[in-house]
Amino acid sequence: MVHKCKRLILLVFLLLFSVACKKDTGGVQNPIPNFSVKAFPGFLEAEISWEVSGNDSSVLYSIYLENILVAQNITDQHFVFENLTEKTFYSGKVVATDNENNTKEAGFSFITLLAKPPADFQLVTNAITSDSISISWEIPIDPQGSKVLFDIYLNNQIVRKDQTKPGLDLGGLEPHSVYYIKVVARNSFIKTTSSSMYFVTLAAGGAKLLHKNMVCQGLKREYGYYLPSGISNTNPALLIYLHGAAGVAWPELTTSPLKDIAEREKFIFAMPQALKGTTSDGTYLQWNAHEVLAWDDVLFIENMVDALSAKYAININRIYLCGMSNGGFMTFYTVSRSNKFAAIAPMSGLMSNNIYVKYNTDWPLPLLYIHGTADDIVPYNGLSWMPPVEDVINFWVKNNNCDTIPTVTQLPNVATNDGSTVTLFNYKGAIPKSEIYFYRINGGGHSIAGYEPGANQDFSAFEAIWDFVKTKSK
Repeated sequence: MVHKCKRLILLVFLLLFSVACKKDTGGVQNPIPNFSVKAFPGFLEAEISWEVSGNDSSVLYSIYLENILVAQNITDQHFVFENLTEKTFYSGKVVATDNENNTKEAGFSFITLLAKPPADFQLVTNAITSDSISISWEIPIDPQGSKVLFDIYLNNQIVRKDQTKPGLDLGGLEPHSVYYIKVVARNSFIKTTSSSMYFVTLAAGGAKLLHKNMVCQGLKREYGYYLPSGISNTNPALLIYLHGAAGVAWPELTTSPLKDIAEREKFIFAMPQALKGTTSDGTYLQWNAHEVLAWDDVLFIENMVDALSAKYAININRIYLCGMSNGGFMTFYTVSRSNKFAAIAPMSGLMSNNIYVKYNTDWPLPLLYIHGTADDIVPYNGLSWMPPVEDVINFWVKNNNCDTIPTVTQLPNVATNDGSTVTLFNYKGAIPKSEIYFYRINGGGHSIAGYEPGANQDFSAFEAIWDFVKTKSK
């Protein structure tokens, strides 16, 4: 009897142990395997996903973020959080529940990404008149691939909102007035980049400032020009000015005194833009006046002349070329290869020796030249790689078959505090096409007389240039 009781107690113990073990394992018939959650954060959203082996439709999931239940009773093994804050740490958990109320959970955490603004961009002026402006820009790249919209302000007042087109034509402006325009590029993350500029409308109704592009030798080239009022069907003259090293034709064109002279005298004034090149002096915008760069600026200048001539019926016998510094070098070099010009007027620019030793125009060409004796950029007495001013003048005297003895005139020293005076040497030739004017600025530096601060103020270089070339014709 005792043995039977012991066997009964043992059976009861084994039964209870079996039930206890079954309960501890979460149920042998429908266990929930362990699982882990992967997070894929974005800028304002994040996706989480997980895999549960042997999972069936009886398992449901609840999603918690920052201890807040955000979804429950879902069957998919992924979830997307929206309307998050960028660059923020989040944590949460996924709880799996089967039909016997067994549960398993797995935690996760992530940091949302920091959204960046659209890339920088620049405004390009296409045209200015007395009452309007036309601008454009490249659509800036957005680092997130978001669509970019533009808000446009004129004098800090919004004139366009949520614009998709990268450009603006705006009329109804006041003549000869200063305006401030700003374009704000905005992505879907409300990150912004802006570009702005000041501009001045023209004083003369009917006049235009125009900015153009062309392709030359496969390179994008730019130029700008001033079209004065009232020149339709007048066969106008064309004066081209070449900027110096590191110069930017636009907006220099918009403020140049030559623009005002062009309006008064009714000729077209143009400024081409040099490319950025690398020489022993460094990398900067410069003309290929020494035959050391990979492109042909003479070809570009000639192509620009052809384009303007075709559009405005320019008088091909009255096309003039002038330039300052590197632009002066380029002026001399251009006419050694091109016969399109009726007269030239370089300032503070000479020739490099490799050009000078083979220089030959083969025809007389009126020359006005201006150079300061104290020029520390292009020295009056030359350098090892370029001849002195006197040698260049003597070459042109011979080339133009001029009198070797000039008429010398001392200009009135009207600006006594500028530290310089001006002597004009006039070499006369047998014909007007041979004439040479040489303005020697005694004590003058590397600057444009009558225009730049610190320059000689006894005369205006730009007025002198136009007075000289305007009577010249091929």
